[in-house]
Amino acid sequence: MRVSPLTKNETLILDYIRKHGRISSRSLAARKLDFDKLLDLGLIESKGTGRGIYYVPIRSVMNGQCDR
Repeated sequence: MRVSPLTKNETLILDYIRKHGRISSRSLAARKLDFDKLLDLGLIESKGTGRGIYYVPIRSVMNGQCDR
């Protein structure tokens, strides 16, 4: 399976999460599709539910390592 490179928005989201440790609102950062791709690639994970949901980097990504 070939994975397409990250878009500008996806890269901005991932950089923000790495810098701040988490992001709590999809609407402030980008479209739902950007988050869905990062979740599917295993680069971030969601925590909480509903209005309290937030996203954090996967530990190996946070340390600059990526298994994918």
